[in-house]
Order: sequence, then C-alpha cells, then structure tokens
Amino acid sequence: MASLQLQERALGATLGLIAGAGAVLYERRLLWRSTAITGHALSGGNMPLPPPIPPPEPLFGKKDREELAHAWNLSIDRYFKPIIAELSARGW
Repeated sequence: MASLQLQERALGATLGLIAGAGAVLYERRLLWRSTAITGHALSGGNMPLPPPIPPPEPLFGKKDREELAHAWNLSIDRYFKPIIAELSARGW
C-alpha cells in the first residue's frame, strides 16, 4: 500500500488539476461572454452570421481507401495467421 504522504500528494495534485481546469473554463466563458456583449453593442444588435464552413475534402479517394483497407487486411492476416493456426491446433 502506498504511503500516506504519497496518497496526500496524489490527492493534492488531483485537486489542483481540477481547480486549475475550473479556473480556465471560467475565464474562457467570461472572455467569450464579454466578446459577445461587445460585439452586440458595436453592431447595434444585429450581428451578421459567420459564413458557413465548407465540409473538408477527403484525404484519399475511394480507390486509395480501398487499397489501404486491403493492405491493412493482408498485413493483419499475415501477422496473426501463425497465432490462429497454433490456437486451432490446440483445439481453441
């Protein structure tokens, strides 16, 4: 069992992380709220909507994805084939 001092340090670190995360989230909310209030005041109450974000392009085409999936399956088969053969020989 861990010593009492180690347990106290772990508890202190955990509580410190929780308190720090809470402070960061509070400050972020405060910043976003003040920015929204300032924008609303400067625009006269009618802020324009931001332009829509286009969906990202796929990194690979359909053919490339199929080739990658096939290569992945071949490598998995090659890697696990001896293990499966051994387990099958033992009756698993």
